[in-house]
Amino acid sequence: MPYDPDAIEPCLQELHPYTALAALIRQDPEYAWAWHCVVSCAAKDEGVEHETANRIASRAIYAMFGVETQHPNYPKASSGSHDPLKLAEAHRRSIWEMLKDR
Repeated sequence: MPYDPDAIEPCLQELHPYTALAALIRQDPEYAWAWHCVVSCAAKDEGVEHETANRIASRAIYAMFGVETQHPNYPKASSGSHDPLKLAEAHRRSIWEMLKDR
């Protein structure tokens, strides 16, 4: 079945939101790093030191998604574009690949 960007939306609606989010985080190191930073900043907002906040974030992302974001070795070298539209299209394609045989 060829990739059809218009057909992906109904497929995404069939997925549990966690499944779709986890797939995206596992496939995109920069997206995983963005989530790491959100968790780290929340910890810092609560008064935690920077290094400890990064360890908390690494542990949380690994526990939730099985992705290692241990600072400072993350994000790993990107092979893709930083253009948000191109990244969104790549995410849709990867989910399409995951769902096409369902």
